Amino acid sequence: ARASGFMRAIEAQMRADGALAEGPGHYALGRGYAALHEYVSAHGHFQRAWDAGFRDPELGYHMALSLIALYQREVERADQSQFPEVRERLLKDARARYRDPALSLAKSSAQVPGVAADYLQGLVAYSEGRYDEARAHAEQAYRANPWLIEAKKLVGDVSFSRAEEKANRGEREGAVLGYREAAACYAACTAAVRSDPALYDAEALAWDRVVREDPKAGCAETDDFRRGMEACRKSLVANPDRAAPRIRLSALLQKRGRACAESGEDADALFSESTREAREAVRMAPGDPDALLAEGLALLTQAVFARVDAASFRSLLDESCQVLEEALRLSPQDPQVLGMLATALRIKASLRIDDIGEALAVLRRSAQVFRLAVAVEPGVSAWHQGLAASLLQQANRAWEDGEDPRPLFEEALAAARDSSRLNPNACKTLLLAASAATDLARAQTAAGEDPVPLLELAHSQIQKASELEPGCAGLEYVPVELALARASNELEHNRDPKPYLDAGWVALQKYEEPGRRGAGPAFDYRAELELIRGRWAAARSDARAGPIFASALADARRALPESEIDPTDLLRVAEVCRRKAEYQLGRGAAIDRDLAEGLAAAGRLVQAKRWPWRALALRGTLELLRARADRDPSRRRESAERARDDLERALQKAPLLGREFGPALAESRQMLQDAPR
Repeated sequence: ARASGFMRAIEAQMRADGALAEGPGHYALGRGYAALHEYVSAHGHFQRAWDAGFRDPELGYHMALSLIALYQREVERADQSQFPEVRERLLKDARARYRDPALSLAKSSAQVPGVAADYLQGLVAYSEGRYDEARAHAEQAYRANPWLIEAKKLVGDVSFSRAEEKANRGEREGAVLGYREAAACYAACTAAVRSDPALYDAEALAWDRVVREDPKAGCAETDDFRRGMEACRKSLVANPDRAAPRIRLSALLQKRGRACAESGEDADALFSESTREAREAVRMAPGDPDALLAEGLALLTQAVFARVDAASFRSLLDESCQVLEEALRLSPQDPQVLGMLATALRIKASLRIDDIGEALAVLRRSAQVFRLAVAVEPGVSAWHQGLAASLLQQANRAWEDGEDPRPLFEEALAAARDSSRLNPNACKTLLLAASAATDLARAQTAAGEDPVPLLELAHSQIQKASELEPGCAGLEYVPVELALARASNELEHNRDPKPYLDAGWVALQKYEEPGRRGAGPAFDYRAELELIRGRWAAARSDARAGPIFASALADARRALPESEIDPTDLLRVAEVCRRKAEYQLGRGAAIDRDLAEGLAAAGRLVQAKRWPWRALALRGTLELLRARADRDPSRRRESAERARDDLERALQKAPLLGREFGPALAESRQMLQDAPR
């Protein structure tokens, strides 16, 4: 309050003295705001003093300090990004906007009497990455001027930056030592100047890095974690109205919470506290996009990792999306906000949104936001990767709703390949391209097109990923799905699918290994592999087809969840029942039980509006099989009418089903035409 009163007095004096007071007055105001660490205001006043012709020898020095402070703030902000390329772009912008002008001013001020020349030279060397030279200048400046705490802080900054380099090279132990050294320097500074929140912020950031990089940190409340929290809280004591320490507290709590959750421990209290700190940051700075970003990320992390029920999960996700939309409104070109919002929307659509229309609306918004990120930063592979994942999800939900998904699959594949072009060593992006190519191939097969080039492309992407990173997440299931698609294509063209089925079983064995996705059989994939094998055996009139279909149906039943409706698993049951009943009917065997089970599964999907048109087509086909088997003319006609009605409606709403189910519709119509009235 005293400082603000002092600055109001300066402003009043400037108004009284007129133009002559402009330069000295703005310089004095700049010094006042710098003392409060309000560097944007400080630099604005320094610049107005300079523009007014004021040339006090120390003005350039203090302008340089304010610019370097702004540069360091942007470095910290860039560091919060989840995407490495975004961090690099933000750093590049910060260098041009703040660091480079600061270097020019610092060089011109280095010989000014009364200025700590060694300190300025250290700042210049530090900003240019000459860390040994920067440390030597900073230590010399501190020895010559023990009151110059900024020089001691610069020693810590050098240690911190060296640690960052080691962390980026994967040298975690060396990085942890460097961060600890930096934290010790900052702690020495705070011991001398207890009222400076920026020093506590620097110390908290160093401990945050120790927590992040130390492989032994885990879920336990380590001394490092406590020291980081303590530094944040001391910063709040020094200046309780700042949002930055709350943002750092939230991040620290999130990191520890994730470590606990991933090790199977209860982290709900940590996530709740993280969200409270972020909300408090927003309360302190309601128009600050960084605070809103912190709240949105805290809510998203709590939704995904905390042990919450379905209603709370959805509520947290909804709130996260709302907060991030507000952050985007305030900062529409901010890449971190764009990326986090688009990701939150994609997660919201992927988890437990049963309404297809709602899911598609959310996914369209997610893709739209990712496209904005691509437009802002076309050279960042993370945005292309996110767009590909969102489009892939959207394409599959559109297919479920009866739309032709091929244009969306094609765009997803193009986005994934753009991401791979920008970051060729990213295993996850290669597997994303493989998934997009496999799904597009499946859609092309449904449309009667040749999927082989796409299947070959998917295979090449998987091979590259396995060579780059044999343990890459996704390598446990993407090869199984490719094998299924290739085997289905062989079956479609009346060729033996055995080579691809064998490859599928090999991939499935890896998928089922303990520690991959969790030990135990993957009944869903087992059922699909057996179904293709059974269809091939049935087409060859092989007597083993019956037992194979029975095995497929048993696995399909085991894959069903105990609660909720899983559309893929229910579709699989209906499909196996259909193929098994076709085979049994051809042998003159009873099919009543298979029909009843298949019709029940398809009916549940139609009622729940999940894969409604394919379910309707399957139900119609099962009714047609019932009509074929029934010897009673009246019941036969009723079944044929139900088959025709279901199939006509399904094919009208989802034309891509026509190639597979068109013959069944024609047969039901012919059956009705031939049936006596």
